[in-house]
Amino acid sequence: MKISILTICFLLLCIEINSTFSWRRRRRRRCNPVNCRVGSWSVWSSCSHPCGTNGTQNRTRQKTFSAQCGGQCPYHLVVTRSCNRGNCHNGGTPNSGGCSCRLGYEGTCCEKDVDECINNPCQHNCTNTNGSYTCKCNSCYTKLGPQCDLRQCKINNHCHAYGTVNPSNHCQDCNDSHKFAWT
Repeated sequence: MKISILTICFLLLCIEINSTFSWRRRRRRRCNPVNCRVGSWSVWSSCSHPCGTNGTQNRTRQKTFSAQCGGQCPYHLVVTRSCNRGNCHNGGTPNSGGCSCRLGYEGTCCEKDVDECINNPCQHNCTNTNGSYTCKCNSCYTKLGPQCDLRQCKINNHCHAYGTVNPSNHCQDCNDSHKFAWT
């Protein structure tokens, strides 16, 4: 009987030790939730558009420690903000692709002046101006819009009103039928 009581005691002790270790193992398996950790924000990216209505830029940050034991990661890793909205030059109107330019300007943001003189809109001399152009007539001509009209005689690069007598020959004068020579 001594053996069986000893055996029983030994078995009970083994069961107790085993259940203690099992409880510790189960306790080790359970853990407390730990949320993720994140680093610092990066600098803002360059803007996606130089002007208009759709410019955006982003900044990011990385996870430095992942969530564990059912923890969460409640942080934003990317943020976006508007940039260069409007930003049209020379009276342009913002749109989704950039700017709609008023007459005399071109470019994505209406930053370039159009050289209208390339198309020779003037009869004599064209001068490009910011957003437009001006026409100028040669000497002796009268400006009528972009056109020039000779309303006097131009003889030897001098201007003479109709009816002016040639100082070198009193028999000749300036008339509207022969505007470049004495008649």
